[in-house]
Amino acid sequence: MQRICLMLALLAGLGALALAAACGDKGGGGVAALGGSPSPSASSPSASPSPTLSPSPTPTVTSTPTITGSPTDDPFGDDGEMSAEELDAYLGEVRPIYKELMRIERISGGMLVEVPTVAGPSWDVAARRTEGYADEIGVQLRLFREIVFPADLQKAHDAMAESLQKEVEMLDLLATQLRDRTWDPVKGTKDVNRLSREFIQLRDQYRAELEAASADLGVPIPWKWQ
Repeated sequence: MQRICLMLALLAGLGALALAAACGDKGGGGVAALGGSPSPSASSPSASPSPTLSPSPTPTVTSTPTITGSPTDDPFGDDGEMSAEELDAYLGEVRPIYKELMRIERISGGMLVEVPTVAGPSWDVAARRTEGYADEIGVQLRLFREIVFPADLQKAHDAMAESLQKEVEMLDLLATQLRDRTWDPVKGTKDVNRLSREFIQLRDQYRAELEAASADLGVPIPWKWQ
């Protein structure tokens, strides 16, 4: 029986608080005077002279030191660049996820090339298995999104996550087309092929950025890309 040479691109490459304060002063007081008018015959004591008060010296006010720089700068922090230790720790978190992805993709690729050219019950079996592979990659995607990554790898990490998301979408769509008998065993279909190209491009972007960081910091990548 002629077999379909279905080449899915299962490419091996891994992708606030506001603070306010208020203060106020409270003060107040009153004086109550009690007494009567003195008798006309009574002699009034002579008034004591008022004491002479010397003026208080004016205190010297020193100027407040000025701190220069952007409000977001941390003068006590580092320069924000990723360290070799941070990259090494990140790669250690990614490694088991990437290796599991490669295992799933090898199995799914081997199964798909065995799908017969002529539609039949075997396409239903292939559809169920393809959905299972999509679910397994979805698990790895969730684990990947939980990784705490260095700020310098934001763009790369997001690209890999999006790549895995598109791979899941591609496999789910392929499963649907196999079940509906709308899959083209020779040319594929427009949407499946588009998703395949998109997830490959995103994974290539992730690989390129990781390799650049690896070369810059001298940290080896602990897996083979293929």
